[in-house]
Amino acid sequence: DFADMQLFDIKAHLEDFWVDCGAVDSKFDELSFVERSGFELQEANGHFYVYAGKVLVDDAQLKTKWSKINLDQCLLDGSDWLTYRNYINTVPMDCRVSDCYISSEDLGYFAPEMWRWNTTIRNATMSMKGKVCDFEGKVDNAVLQNGGMVKGSAHIKGLIDVEKTNFDINLIYKRNQLNYRFIC
Repeated sequence: DFADMQLFDIKAHLEDFWVDCGAVDSKFDELSFVERSGFELQEANGHFYVYAGKVLVDDAQLKTKWSKINLDQCLLDGSDWLTYRNYINTVPMDCRVSDCYISSEDLGYFAPEMWRWNTTIRNATMSMKGKVCDFEGKVDNAVLQNGGMVKGSAHIKGLIDVEKTNFDINLIYKRNQLNYRFIC
């Protein structure tokens, strides 16, 4: 919830920064902050563009204590800034990451149940499109901590109420030359 977000110790270096008729565009590097939950972005660099409810971050690399994410693109496509009042139900997203290393230690700040997973994925290339309440996701490749590989797709509708959420998941898990297919 963006209304509850508080960032501390924000540091950033901006290049080619411009503002034109309400649009803001810049390259950034050395971006870091600590969110009040304890989540810490240690270093980030890339490009951002903001205009009339749209936020685009692309060609970005984000580093935390536990994860390294290559953010090819993340577009938050709000029709205006008022749509962010009900972000989960009204703001479409289109995000792609590639060749990432992601830890459940970081994901736990956003989904606390994941802290107890104590796992990582690497070489992850994934995408998602839609609103938090109704989105489609794709895993092109992900190597799990145990060495298994996962590929697949999902359509998830009904979040944030997990008990009433419809999960349509199609995954292929490979480990030691054995293939497992999960359809949920």
